Amino acid sequence: MKKMIIALVAMCVMTASANAQSEKDSIVNLMSLEQLRNYLDLSYNQEKKVEIAITQFQLANNYLNKLPESQKTMEGVNKMFDRQKRVMKEILTKKQYDLYVKRLNEVVNYHIKYYAAQNK
Repeated sequence: MKKMIIALVAMCVMTASANAQSEKDSIVNLMSLEQLRNYLDLSYNQEKKVEIAITQFQLANNYLNKLPESQKTMEGVNKMFDRQKRVMKEILTKKQYDLYVKRLNEVVNYHIKYYAAQNK
């Protein structure tokens, strides 16, 4: 279960090509800078801050993925997501933040369903 959740987190922060053709690819790309720029209608200043936030989130995720299995916990994953939400809340307007959280939930829910189907 821990491996599945850690893999889920890794998939959530992947930033692939914005020209994805399939539904699966478009779901994975929902959290890329380009997708967020368009979806949230970011200003130039917000875009630069969001880019930094995404990079920090990816670094935290990479660190978490490199931990030995015995040290990987849901608490660590939750802290990583909570920190990202706090950072984004400071950058975005209320309307943008609400859209961001909605998008984040869509991505997480997609990956939960995807991995549940893979592990049947």
